[in-house]
Amino acid sequence: MSLPPVVERELRVAFRKQQPARRRLNLAWGAACATVFLLFIGATRALHWLLFLFGLVIVLRSLRVTVGLFSEERRNQTLELLFLTGMTASQLFVTKLAGGFLIASSDLLAIMPFLSIPFLAGGLSLELFLATLATLPTLLLFVVGVGVLASVICTEDGTAMLTAAVIMAVLCCLTPLPYNLGLTLTNRAPFSSFWLCLSPAYAPWLVTENFGSVFPTNFWPAIGVTLGWSLLCFGAAAAILSFNWRNDPAQNTRFWQRTWQSWIHGSDQWRRLLRNRLLPENPFRWRIQQDRRPAVFAWMIVIGTIVLWLTGWFVWPHYWLSAGNSIATATVIIIALYWLELHSAAQHIARERRDGTLELLLTTPLAPDHMLDGLQDAFADQFRSTRRTAFVFFCFMAATGFFARRWNPVAVAVHIILWAMLCWFVITRPRNGMTSVAWVALVSGRAGYALRRLHNLGYFWLIWMLFHIRLFAKAIGKSSTPFPEGTVTELVVFSLFGLFFLLGSLNRWGGNPLQNSIAVDMRAIAQQPIPAPQDPRFRRWKDIRQPFPWSA
Repeated sequence: MSLPPVVERELRVAFRKQQPARRRLNLAWGAACATVFLLFIGATRALHWLLFLFGLVIVLRSLRVTVGLFSEERRNQTLELLFLTGMTASQLFVTKLAGGFLIASSDLLAIMPFLSIPFLAGGLSLELFLATLATLPTLLLFVVGVGVLASVICTEDGTAMLTAAVIMAVLCCLTPLPYNLGLTLTNRAPFSSFWLCLSPAYAPWLVTENFGSVFPTNFWPAIGVTLGWSLLCFGAAAAILSFNWRNDPAQNTRFWQRTWQSWIHGSDQWRRLLRNRLLPENPFRWRIQQDRRPAVFAWMIVIGTIVLWLTGWFVWPHYWLSAGNSIATATVIIIALYWLELHSAAQHIARERRDGTLELLLTTPLAPDHMLDGLQDAFADQFRSTRRTAFVFFCFMAATGFFARRWNPVAVAVHIILWAMLCWFVITRPRNGMTSVAWVALVSGRAGYALRRLHNLGYFWLIWMLFHIRLFAKAIGKSSTPFPEGTVTELVVFSLFGLFFLLGSLNRWGGNPLQNSIAVDMRAIAQQPIPAPQDPRFRRWKDIRQPFPWSA
């Protein structure tokens, strides 16, 4: 049976680059070893749980395959060539999707036979076995749908991966949030538990719970809703692909389209004023600030979080105000603005590096250090109003905390220290982090890889967020000791904590040695070919402060 040419091309590329046969053999060998060992000790339930967790990991790994289906074609400008063959947008979408789904499902097929062993061994019920068989393919279809949608929207694999992760986080984590918040705050369900079926993560969570003695009534509706999310992602991806593959400005004749383009890219008058103000000062900064999308996304994050916080206060006025809730909200805004600014800077440098514009710009009188200064100043100007708005919102949340409970002087001091730290983080800019991601994006030509290499502060924010989620759960409801409790030990600990991170922030405010590396080596790096993502030299590049090993 002959396959369509696009499907055959996807399979050939995957076979050459990803070595799927070896990977499937390794997955099957690992599943077989785990199965033999756990069956030998009689742990059939543990075997089912381990195999199901293994299947979830494989499903999530398939996202790396699907995010490059269309983004690579758009980045290499070969999407138009495929349309010149006479294919329609729907034919191209279906064939590319079929090839990507075949590649993504090959790893899952390697372990599917092992999922029947716990059932055949008698340690698993028929309902749980059928639920497991239904959950993994459904989740695979959902992950493929989200990856294809992100691939159609973005032109870079790293950006598409980040976009897909954000979409999955929103659908999986934010959809059950109103139900869980109402249950946690008021100690009773605010509405029907069917609401939890909106989350694609609800069905696998029920499977990991082993169902107990009663089969959950919401399982199959949750599977149906997940399939609905998948179809919605496929439909949105197909519509976006058929709508904007030519990127013809003459088609944007509708009023809402002109309004959207004016909001995103700026009106003619705004662009004229920006050119007159920045072009004589720093042309590279003018080139960056023409793209207003990072500022628009920042406003959406801040305004959206403020609206959600005020909505929660309106719905639960007697339970909402707590230190843990407000500090967790502020932390979300800080993390979002921090990573958005860094990703925007890395994406701009990576885009200039990939399309050869950077090498062309370096033939002009622009110096590398002026370009780096323009990068820093451009995003400082774009995010300034957003950070100030977030700062005012932080002050408002800190002030409302004083009306939520009774305070003693020590608790007031701890409260002020915590909010001073958060306000400091929201108004300060990651200048050193931006220099680091610009350096990695300059070398690799990939924004997502640059963000992954800059992970030092990410672990701190993850620990900080988990800490305040715990505080939120402790401070609400019937807790008799809300945070901060107002003890002397607490004051000493948080005073040292604040002093430590204040000194660390002041240290990061200083110069970054990579700034000199960019100024000296930018011209030489721009002349080098961009290393492939699978280049083994990246594994030898342990410290990003050191030069990249360009030699073989």
